[in-house]
Amino acid sequence: MSRLPLMTLTCVIALPLWGGCGSQQPEQPPARYSTTQRVVEDRTLPPRVQPTLIKQGSPPLVYISEGDAILRFSDLDSGADLASANVAARQVVSIDAQRGIKVGETTLVPGPLRGEHRYGIWVEPGPQQGSSIRTTTVQPVPQESR
Repeated sequence: MSRLPLMTLTCVIALPLWGGCGSQQPEQPPARYSTTQRVVEDRTLPPRVQPTLIKQGSPPLVYISEGDAILRFSDLDSGADLASANVAARQVVSIDAQRGIKVGETTLVPGPLRGEHRYGIWVEPGPQQGSSIRTTTVQPVPQESR
């Protein structure tokens, strides 16, 4: 056998093995950086919420609070404020001529109240109530941040 076929056979077998054992890493695609960013700005507006009359009439009056609130109770005929209380959601509030003004089982104003008067239940604005504006914009990322 001549040397040429043996050398060719060695090259055919050895070259792929030798090339495959190298420490070359597969080429990674370049990292993709976002060229835009989202900017969110929140601004709180001054509260302009007014007290709201939610229930009125002659006793007995019953109201179930829809959420945590500050309630004020007044005699609409005399204009007098009778009581104010922080009330939890789903709590029963009542104005009764004999038993007075109650929030749940707690008596705020004991009875008797004048049965011929009209009474009102007001929701007062809380300190955290108010409006806010949220502005979201998409803008280019500064070149030095890429």
